[in-house]
Amino acid sequence: MADDDWLQVGLILQDVLLPELEVSRRDYPRYNHALKGTDETWAPDALQTVAKHCNRYLSAAQRGSLTRRQAERLADAFESAVSVAAVEGLIDSTLVSEVPAWEYEHQVGVRHYSPTSSAQREPQLIDPDPDAELKATLVTGGQGSGKSTFVETLVEDRMARGHVVVDLLDFVKSENAMYDIEQRQDVLNEIREEMALEVGFEDHDPPSVEVYAPLTDGLASSKVPFDTETESYVVKPFTIPASELTYRQLVMLLPHSTRTQENYLKSAHQKLSQTGEDWTLRDIARVVRNETNAGETVADRIERALQTAQETGYIRDQDDDHTLDWSEVASDPSTIASFTIHMVRESADQKVIASYLLDSLYEYRKGLIQQRKLQESDTLTVVMRELHKIVPRSKSEQDSVATIESYMIDTMSDLLALTRHVDMEVIADTQKFKQQLSSDVSGMFHRVFAFSGQKPDVREVFKTRVDDTGPAETVAQFEPGECAMVSGAGYVMPISTAPPRSHHLDTGGDGDGLSARVAFLDREEFVDAPWSSTVPPHLAFSDQPNNPAEIFCERWLTTVNDRQQHEFKQEITDAYNAWAVENDYETMSHQAVHRTVKNYFDAIEDARLTHPEKGSATPAIRKLKLTYTPPDEPDEGGEMGYVT
Repeated sequence: MADDDWLQVGLILQDVLLPELEVSRRDYPRYNHALKGTDETWAPDALQTVAKHCNRYLSAAQRGSLTRRQAERLADAFESAVSVAAVEGLIDSTLVSEVPAWEYEHQVGVRHYSPTSSAQREPQLIDPDPDAELKATLVTGGQGSGKSTFVETLVEDRMARGHVVVDLLDFVKSENAMYDIEQRQDVLNEIREEMALEVGFEDHDPPSVEVYAPLTDGLASSKVPFDTETESYVVKPFTIPASELTYRQLVMLLPHSTRTQENYLKSAHQKLSQTGEDWTLRDIARVVRNETNAGETVADRIERALQTAQETGYIRDQDDDHTLDWSEVASDPSTIASFTIHMVRESADQKVIASYLLDSLYEYRKGLIQQRKLQESDTLTVVMRELHKIVPRSKSEQDSVATIESYMIDTMSDLLALTRHVDMEVIADTQKFKQQLSSDVSGMFHRVFAFSGQKPDVREVFKTRVDDTGPAETVAQFEPGECAMVSGAGYVMPISTAPPRSHHLDTGGDGDGLSARVAFLDREEFVDAPWSSTVPPHLAFSDQPNNPAEIFCERWLTTVNDRQQHEFKQEITDAYNAWAVENDYETMSHQAVHRTVKNYFDAIEDARLTHPEKGSATPAIRKLKLTYTPPDEPDEGGEMGYVT
């Protein structure tokens, strides 16, 4: 600290604290006991020495001749006096000063300091130099800690900086659809007012928001907001051309494929990609059957799986009216493109879409380099919410899901490693840093804003960045909205964060983001979605399946890496025949069903196990899980069943 600062510390100690305290040696045991196990400073020798020679310390500070040892003793004495005053109930446990905390363009909170802190006092949390390297930022904390609110504050800062913002991943409730709606939570507006920050958009133009959702049955059968003033739908459907899928994503679409099948898929994908022309999932099936060594059974199985993927609705071709075009989506700094996949029902499809969005957006930016257009393009900020859902620490026990998760971890790791080359930054949030998020991915973020949460998660943040878990205990118990910024250069704490101007979804009262829009904006109303998810005729697989049991295997049986998991063979047969009746397929004999099952799955084991009703030595299959439940009544889907 500067000499003037040390003089102020000494004067506060002499004129305010010491006269009130009158500390004597007989009080030391009480203070030792009261302060034991806390983070508060208690250095009685320093306190006694400075109290006895206070004028000497003040004179040295005034002359600018305070030695390093004297400064350390004065700091210990001051902080000890504060600790004693807190024990006596005279003051709060800490005396702090504060400065505004800034990102690039906006104040995003307040940084707090003890008067004797050696921490840097510059208000910037990030280097604002236009030539500075972009940072990958992770915001982590428990539910209700304030992490997602702070992400939205960071987004507003990036828009003020002139970045193009793409809020890429929303899995739950379209909480990223409200950047253009003023904050409606009074408690959050009051925090901004206390920090002397403007509230709402009265003196500030709100951004435009475009919400993108994949064209699936979930979207096509829902109601969506319609803007009566502009006579336009708030949600825009998008589709993915099959020819833009990477081989990795193609395999993700077919989660039950074997290594042998994947090799044939890879060969077909390479053959079609080398043509440089547009192609469809049906073309993949054709090449597998006619231009590889795949046998009839394998080709049939791959075709059935590709047909199931095609029927989701969002895989089309490049000529589709809703094909995603990044040159339109990610080009306007005044418009936030918000993607939501919460209307996609299957987790595997969500991950395929997320992987495609990450890959294709990066490829788009890389294409700008090749076209020598990157320099004239705006910096891109990509926001990813609930990151642990796509790159989890512990992979699923289901082999098919675990394969997808491994691919997603690779995709995300590659993206974080390469973003600086395409003038692109990532801002992500996650809940349990250690327990839920892949360490391969979490380690690639340059800085972490740690909000309150479970202690093991907060400790891991500090351990992996500064190899010091000491502050974790304090951070884990922060109040909502408080955080520490941790990076390889050290940490800054505590920071009281500012809420955004825009509305933050109140999950308890708002429902989802699209419902909140209609509730808050008079100009918007719900209407039936006008789009169809039906596969266009030129993309449809025209041939009917020869073996409906293969469709049943594809949809309702999955392999798991757990020998304790098993299904009894007769129950599989019963489930298949119930499904066949429900969906107008032919029923099959027990032997025929299990001939198909055996041919369809490689990594399963026959066994004889104890059935609760039929007793021991009942035929079963290990490492297989049945997810179909027969309907309760005719023509109705059961708990997991549905009518196709």
